[in-house]
Amino acid sequence: MASNAYDVIMIGSGHNALVTAAYLTRAGRSVLVLEKNDRAGGFLRTEELTLPGFKHDVYAAAHPLFLTGPAYADLGEALEARGLRYVNTDLPTGVSMEDGRTGVFARSFEDLAAEAERLAPGDGDVLAQLFGTLNPYAGDVFSLFNLDLTSPEASAIIKKLLHDNNGKGYSAFAASLFSTARNAVRAFKSPVMQAMLAPWVTHLGRTPDEVGSGIWVPLLQWH
Repeated sequence: MASNAYDVIMIGSGHNALVTAAYLTRAGRSVLVLEKNDRAGGFLRTEELTLPGFKHDVYAAAHPLFLTGPAYADLGEALEARGLRYVNTDLPTGVSMEDGRTGVFARSFEDLAAEAERLAPGDGDVLAQLFGTLNPYAGDVFSLFNLDLTSPEASAIIKKLLHDNNGKGYSAFAASLFSTARNAVRAFKSPVMQAMLAPWVTHLGRTPDEVGSGIWVPLLQWH
């Protein structure tokens, strides 16, 4: 079919491209999406890499954030009517150490705290404190994920996050932006718990010793 039969031709069918195509189509444009691979979705892929029936997210790291974004809020019902089904698990990941010690990461905070306490008495309280320090700021932080950071609304939220109530000094949240992931997990007595939390920042292209990676330890566990 001739290319001029479409208003828009998109190369690649990652989820951002598919959202764009959906909005263009809704606006009355004719859209052709081209994909070289055997399925749409880009890095949102699931494969049986080890045992039959045992499935892995091969590349995807941050796609759960899509569920909380404005695009899914707007398009979710129509996508589900066309067969989309978002599945999850109570135990999404875990870690195995060379000495045989293991830990599992639960989505439930209560279950994760119990696992931390099993690994080392007192680490459940450390986990609660890690999340507790973020709790006063979490709503504002996650609201920024759906905003243009140059907008007046976002600027007001950023200012609120960085400064204390009287605006004359920096907040505890601002200080946390200069921490590292290794420092963020240092209070845990269990090396298994440390290994289960700190490496998540690598999904964002950070290293555990990089300044600024520390805040992502509780943020990534939160979502």
